[in-house]
Amino acid sequence: MNALASVAFGIVSSVGACIAAASVASHVVADSEPHAFQDLAEPDLWTTQPVKVDPRLQRYERIAPLYSSYVTEAPAIMTAMAKREPGGSSSERLAPPPKFTAEHLAWCGQRYRSFDPATNTYRSYSGEIRACSSPNQPDIAETDGGAGTKAAAWCASRYRSYRPDDNTYQPWDGPRRTCDAPVLVATSN
Repeated sequence: MNALASVAFGIVSSVGACIAAASVASHVVADSEPHAFQDLAEPDLWTTQPVKVDPRLQRYERIAPLYSSYVTEAPAIMTAMAKREPGGSSSERLAPPPKFTAEHLAWCGQRYRSFDPATNTYRSYSGEIRACSSPNQPDIAETDGGAGTKAAAWCASRYRSYRPDDNTYQPWDGPRRTCDAPVLVATSN
């Protein structure tokens, strides 16, 4: 019975000591004067009726976004065309843009919302401008004639990250891999 009484006394004395320390600390920390609100003349932050806001009176710093999800800038190809002088030599003039088939343009327009058919480019999620390559594009990987074109078209339709210039794609894990089309696709006529 003595052990139970000593445990109860220890708990009660600990709680009492905590309460006494808290009351002493609140009296020491407390201000001698009541708190005075300095901004009572300011208009309310929240109103029940709509209020017109004048942005010139606001003192907020507006930070420009890193990039916009909308196509707001001219693509790099168009910017380069605009910088060139029309009277320059023939080596400085840009070649006319390649002609693409209607199937290629329709495929790219359906796949990429920001596709620009004039430059054959689209804006990726990271904000960079990339060229569109589709399975209907006539100049995809024409390394060994028809078989290479069919294999590259198969790779382009299968892998969204397919690059025809080096015949690679980016898998979900690991480095880029070369695209090896099935033998039936590559040899069929």
